[in-house]
Amino acid sequence: MNIFFVALVLLCVVTVAAPWRVVSEDNEEQHRLLVNTTFVKNARAGGALCLDGSLPAYHLHRGFGAGLNNWLLQFEGGGWCNDLPSCLERAQSRRGSTRYMTKFEVFSGILSSNASQNPGRPNAKVVQLSSNKTTTVFMFLHSLSRVLVALHYNTSCHP
Repeated sequence: MNIFFVALVLLCVVTVAAPWRVVSEDNEEQHRLLVNTTFVKNARAGGALCLDGSLPAYHLHRGFGAGLNNWLLQFEGGGWCNDLPSCLERAQSRRGSTRYMTKFEVFSGILSSNASQNPGRPNAKVVQLSSNKTTTVFMFLHSLSRVLVALHYNTSCHP
């Protein structure tokens, strides 16, 4: 009789607690901060494009209240490719192209506007910047081509 009573109590507790748990998950779902991707429209005019020629983009949450004067910048990715094959590979990922970025980014943890996830500055302006351009290799190749041209003209045989 005791085991049956304990099992019945456990069943009642689980039945009562299960809907509360689902509501709790839904409540947490409502606290997710979805931030739209913003493309830099005039970047093409200045030549500031990603490796594959796509427009650069960022994610911005404008903050609120006392956080309007506070900024949090997150620089995502970084690094560079070392040669043409690695640059081509990188250009086919979100590290070299905005074509592979999602339309919305979930800001969580330190990027969250939820004080339970981010007790430090939940109302700050938050910018997530992606590194989609690898200028190092191309600057090197451009410099190398200038050196080779200069060497060609300076060392050419003159009659």
